[in-house]
Amino acid sequence: MMQLILNLLRPSRPKPPPSGQHILNGAQNTTIGQAVFNNVGGDQVQNHNHNHNYFTNLLWEAIADVGASHDSEQQVDRGQCLPGTREAVLKLIRQWRVSECEASPICWLSGTAGVGKSTIALTVAEECEKDGRNVASFFFFRSDVKRNNPSSLILSIAHGLVLARPHLKPLVEQRIAADPRILKARLEDQYQKLILQNLNHPPPSSDQRMPNLVIIDGLDECGDAAMQRRVLSIIFSTYQQPFQYPLRFLICGRPESWIQEEFSRFSARLTKHIKLDDSFLPQYDIELYLNQQFQEIRRDPKYSQIAFPDPWPSPSHVKLLVENADGQFVYPSTVIKFIRTDYTLPTDQFRIILGTNPIHSLYLRHIRPSVIWTNSI
Repeated sequence: MMQLILNLLRPSRPKPPPSGQHILNGAQNTTIGQAVFNNVGGDQVQNHNHNHNYFTNLLWEAIADVGASHDSEQQVDRGQCLPGTREAVLKLIRQWRVSECEASPICWLSGTAGVGKSTIALTVAEECEKDGRNVASFFFFRSDVKRNNPSSLILSIAHGLVLARPHLKPLVEQRIAADPRILKARLEDQYQKLILQNLNHPPPSSDQRMPNLVIIDGLDECGDAAMQRRVLSIIFSTYQQPFQYPLRFLICGRPESWIQEEFSRFSARLTKHIKLDDSFLPQYDIELYLNQQFQEIRRDPKYSQIAFPDPWPSPSHVKLLVENADGQFVYPSTVIKFIRTDYTLPTDQFRIILGTNPIHSLYLRHIRPSVIWTNSI
């Protein structure tokens, strides 16, 4: 009898929800800034304390150590175009990115090794930020295991768009909250759920309605030909249906044969192709670059004790360097780095270049062959 009385007085245990059922199961249009959720089932208590940045932080943590965006530390050494250089090609890109989005939403900037594609891409990204334009980016790099494949590409673009367009943040967070596996899903699924399915959501004000620019640099440094084709296929899928607030892509890379084939299959009407060739007269930009750099060296306080000849270097020597460059910006930039080598005298370094010319020989052995091979395809 005593046991029966105790059983009647004991509070009944709440019935646990079905296995796997979320605490907000069935709720719709629910917005929660910061809350603590307790799911009680059997003898287990699951505590979920998520503030409004939780899922955005998950997205960031997935790409934090990649360093592929234009403003990451990994891009510092590449630098931007010096004032007055590459003006012709930069003008074409400016005109393209502010034109009607329906006209050529993809710009393909192609060129051989060393012509300055990455520097131009970084300059465009910086210009966009100064103009208040929205930009996301991914810079592939062949020798970096985290940047020589597309595994972080879509997540990086999504994170960049969230920063550029705050109204996309809750949409992306909802996608991740609904299924966190999306952070490890196929690239195609990530692109559909984190990016494409959000493109028709209007920004809160008209001044934010300019197209989102996505810069992808070094496409040819992304894995193998199959991976590069896959990336292009994902990008091209953007334009299989109309979007009210679409993306615009600037894609930079070498004109590999398989990349050319993919672009040829895509509608020519939707692509603007800019070829970095001799038509842009790169020799004038290279000469301007060299003269500016030599001027900076002469003015550098750490060289204040050096009696530079006047002029230094002579115009004829600068012309010689321009000829050696043969339109490739990688050559003059390498020359300047060699002249600025620590614990050396710039005048001595320049004599070495004019004498045995080791940098030009190194350039001819390792860089020029890849340029010639690329031009032959």
